[in-house]
Amino acid sequence: MSEEKQTHEDKIHGIAKGMLQSSVGYLSDEVNSDRAKALKYFKGDIRGDEIKGRSQVVTSEVSDTILAMMPPLMKIFTQPGRSVRYEALKEEAEDGAKQSTDYVNNVVFGIDNDIFKIAYNWFFDALCQKNGIVKWYWDETDTEELKEFSNLTIEELIQLTESDDVEVVEHTENEDFTHDVKLKVTSKTGKVRVVNVPPDEFLISARARDIETANLVAHRVRMRVSEGVQMGFDREAMEGLTDSLSEITEEDWVRFDDQESVSFSDEHADKSEREFWCNECYLKVDLDDTGIGRLVKCWIGGEDGSVILGWEEATEKPFAAICPIPIPHVFYGLSQADLTMPLQDIATATLRGVLDSMYLANNPRMLAVEGQVDLDDLLTPRAGGIVRAKRSDAVRELNTTFVGGQALPMFGLIEQMKEARTGMSRQGNSLSGEALQNTTATAANQVAEAANQRMDMIARIFANGVKDLYRGVLRLIIAHQDKARTVRLRGKWVEIDPRSWDAEMDVIANVGIGHGTDQERIGALQGVLMYQEKAMANPSLGLVEPSHVYNAISDLVEASHLPGVESYFANPEDKKPEQPQPSPQEQMFKAQMQMDQAKAQMDAEAKKAKIQSDQQIAGQKLQFEGQKFSAEMAQEEDQFDRELDLKREQIAAELVTKSDISNIKMGGRPG
Repeated sequence: MSEEKQTHEDKIHGIAKGMLQSSVGYLSDEVNSDRAKALKYFKGDIRGDEIKGRSQVVTSEVSDTILAMMPPLMKIFTQPGRSVRYEALKEEAEDGAKQSTDYVNNVVFGIDNDIFKIAYNWFFDALCQKNGIVKWYWDETDTEELKEFSNLTIEELIQLTESDDVEVVEHTENEDFTHDVKLKVTSKTGKVRVVNVPPDEFLISARARDIETANLVAHRVRMRVSEGVQMGFDREAMEGLTDSLSEITEEDWVRFDDQESVSFSDEHADKSEREFWCNECYLKVDLDDTGIGRLVKCWIGGEDGSVILGWEEATEKPFAAICPIPIPHVFYGLSQADLTMPLQDIATATLRGVLDSMYLANNPRMLAVEGQVDLDDLLTPRAGGIVRAKRSDAVRELNTTFVGGQALPMFGLIEQMKEARTGMSRQGNSLSGEALQNTTATAANQVAEAANQRMDMIARIFANGVKDLYRGVLRLIIAHQDKARTVRLRGKWVEIDPRSWDAEMDVIANVGIGHGTDQERIGALQGVLMYQEKAMANPSLGLVEPSHVYNAISDLVEASHLPGVESYFANPEDKKPEQPQPSPQEQMFKAQMQMDQAKAQMDAEAKKAKIQSDQQIAGQKLQFEGQKFSAEMAQEEDQFDRELDLKREQIAAELVTKSDISNIKMGGRPG
């Protein structure tokens, strides 16, 4: 490690360690105690003030309220493909906004992540434990695949194995110098992962107002040594860290207290699987002494943050938080459990008193004169049993007044207080016969409307956190998905390449689509379709497009709990746009152009034919001249050959004549 990097690491470690130890939630504090208490109340655990022999019943105001609020919230934010959409801020980004909306809703939160489970845990944490936290990150995994090839040339073998992602497992060279090979191909695939962060594992700097402006946010998690090694951390440093029980929060104990054997120790596990506490911290540090801090991400281990395992620069804090009852200017607000826990105490005490009174009324205490009654008979309650006494007035009941009649109105008062605090009511949450009989239609509608208003406010508050999540997921996809991915959208296979998307698109959460029953939604949508039909009868108004009708039908099919709309209707946006019909003037102009084009084409073809004819005549003439030239050349060649033969004969004759003369001079005539 370079000296500069070591200096940066020491500086980051010192700042992060100090901020970590002073953060909210690092050690047991009031927030942790409140959350643990809320979880106990939700589970209906006994409070610890019970008296032996008395009623120990616990009422369920906390769980009733939270479980009543969960379904409408889940319905609002988990509608398939309809809860959240991206809105383009530039005209050229319009197509990317539609494509990213389909991809994130149907693939990222439909295939890669379970949006229903994420939303359930997220909303439950907020309603029960003040704040719900989610975190997103890019998860890269290596996939190995074995492939076999036969009869490869040496060039083909080199081409297949030149990549670093390919490993030769088996190789055989054949007699004909070809090659059989088995390869292990490693490919990397990356996906967005969204996980719920338990509230007691999320740390934030003291006096923080929100995640964006907080000096420090951290995720405190139990990490295995093997996971740290894969991330590049020092193995010896991790093995020296402890998983001290003092770092286990009260909430953890409450979560697992109903299990028969609770043990946070892993002393029998392999060293590579042993766990230790690791804090993934996000904070700003001025690394270059410029006066401007840069966001860094570091991993701090140890009970007191004594070891820094690694660090890197970061682009964002990948967390989104929601709180049902935010308090201005502070991060931690109130939960529904905070509002209903006092009511549960009152209801529990009242019900216990009623039950104790009923028990005493049915089994009253007895007054017995000492020495005049057989106490064994008296202490053995038996139907038709005999109590032996020396005189008739030796045994009598102590007067016990049943107070149930006077206490029962208290439950109505408690219910009214709960309705005022939470907005949830029995009339709004159920359709019991008694509730309908004792409530007029107008009153029932008013109660339901009040509950809807409270639920609408909470949904809009939650929508801000949901938008933060979708915005972070969009930026993560654009930054890390470096190649196209083929996925199935709206019943068709399409190729998605997010590199051209705009990372600054706006996010719109449709928080109003969860209100009302399915029948009410179906009735409303049918009314919309009726008005759309009337508007389409007068197209000059331009009120309705085919896409508007398709959207209404899509919502109607969804409210009817039928399969996807693509099973019944085609999306008009998928059809190729029809060419507009030309005007008569345009038709005449087009016909004239076609005639001119035909004439020009005919002239061109005539010229072309003339040129071809001239070329053909010229070729024939050239061929004739060539043949004539060849004939003349052949004739001249024959003449030359004849003259050459004649010359040869003359020379031969002259040689014979000279030979005869020479013989005569030398020896006379022969003979």
